Amino acid sequence: AIDFTAAANTEWRTIDNNGSLTWSYVADGFNMEKPAVSISAGYGVMEESDDYYVSPAFNLEAGKTYKVSTRVADGFNLSGGTLNLQIGTSVNNASTYSVVTDLSPVYSWDYANAADVPAIETEVTVEEDGVYHFAIYQNVAANVGWLYSLIDFAVEEVVIPVADPLYITGPGSELGDWDPANPAQFEFVD
Repeated sequence: AIDFTAAANTEWRTIDNNGSLTWSYVADGFNMEKPAVSISAGYGVMEESDDYYVSPAFNLEAGKTYKVSTRVADGFNLSGGTLNLQIGTSVNNASTYSVVTDLSPVYSWDYANAADVPAIETEVTVEEDGVYHFAIYQNVAANVGWLYSLIDFAVEEVVIPVADPLYITGPGSELGDWDPANPAQFEFVD
C-alpha cells in the first residue's frame, strides 16, 4: 500500500493537461493541516483542471482479479467535478486510460484523521498479461474552489480460497470400491 500522507512520493507521476494546477504532495493537504497528495484551486482561479495522477507500473496477469482500494477526501464537499479511477498502459499518455470506476470522495471535515476516511474498493481484471498503471483522474471547471486529497492506494491480487475436498465415508468408500449409480451408499462430509 502507498501512504500519501507519509512523505512526498517520487514514484507517481502527473499528466497535467492544461496548466499549472496539478497533483502534488502538500504538507497541509488534508483539512489544511495534515499531509496528503492533493490538487486544489481557490475560487476565482480561471483554469480548468484536467489531470491524472499516475501510479508506478504493476505487472498484472490476464484472468486474475485484483482489488484496488483508495481513500480520497474533498475539502469543499463539492459534487460538480469528475473524479475517477482509471487503468492504462502508459505513464505519460492519457489516451491509453479507461475508467474503472467513479470515485465519490467524502467530505474531509467530517473526519478528524485521514486514517478514518473509509476506503473505496473495486475489483479489476485485465484481458492480457502486461504492465499497467492506475490513475486518479479529476476534472473540475474553472472558477470553482475545491480540494481533493488522496490518502492511500493499494492493489492486491484477490485469492479465492480453495475449499477442502469432500471426504467420502461409509460402506464401500474405499478407493475403487464404489458405485456412482448408487449415491445412497455414501455420506459426504466437509
